[in-house]
Amino acid sequence: MIRLRHIAVEPGVTIGELARRSGTVKSHVSKMMEQLVRQGYVEKRTDPADQRLVRVYVTRSAADSMAEMETRAREAWSGVVDEIPEAQLEQVVRGLRILLAALEQANGKANQDRTGDGHP
Repeated sequence: MIRLRHIAVEPGVTIGELARRSGTVKSHVSKMMEQLVRQGYVEKRTDPADQRLVRVYVTRSAADSMAEMETRAREAWSGVVDEIPEAQLEQVVRGLRILLAALEQANGKANQDRTGDGHP
């Protein structure tokens, strides 16, 4: 799945590269980008060095909205963590590390399945 965060982290990424990274068909990513352009979240620009390439950028208003959401999420999580007793906080951290490792392993396996890597 393509997220605005992918484009914000790498301004000027191409639609083809977004498709490769997400394991999505380029035509679907292109349609999604058209929707995001219409909604004012993404701007498409032709690469000055290679007119055949179209690069995508997050708009200023989308970047501002993302920053505001990130701030709100951080504040919300901070409030939640503040409610956890200190003695239990290390248990929560250990559990989150286990969950993160499992998610990374599952993501790696899903990427192998999509690309065919890891298959004899």
